[in-house]
Amino acid sequence: MSITRPIIPSPAAPSEIPLRTSQIGIGLLEETSKRIKKRTALIQFIVDWNHAAQQDKESMLDAPPDNDGLGNSELAAIAVVIRSLCERDLINPPEWVYGVKSDREETIHGLSIRNLHTHHVKKKAPVVCHEYKVYFQPWYLDLK
Repeated sequence: MSITRPIIPSPAAPSEIPLRTSQIGIGLLEETSKRIKKRTALIQFIVDWNHAAQQDKESMLDAPPDNDGLGNSELAAIAVVIRSLCERDLINPPEWVYGVKSDREETIHGLSIRNLHTHHVKKKAPVVCHEYKVYFQPWYLDLK
């Protein structure tokens, strides 16, 4: 049985002004789907990060996301992605990414680890995901 890459929303292009970490939370609060969280603002941040020059990436790490209305799940999803991108690109992650953990094991899109697909995502996830209890496949960090 083959497991295929799921279709996830992806912006068509990087933002004219790259998204900053402090802005991600606002975007996540605007999403409407209850079952699958699209995490569009987080995806946009990844795209912007991957198009930014190395010397511009640190300025994208301006402040922690405003957590008014965000749960541990959203904060952990943001933190694990930011930490993973920083470590991949040899940039010191901001202190606020440490110590955040989701209340339950889930994929980056908020699905519980219950079926073959979500177990596969967990199995293939970068090691750091286990610390946050939020899992994604390695290609997620390469979105452009």
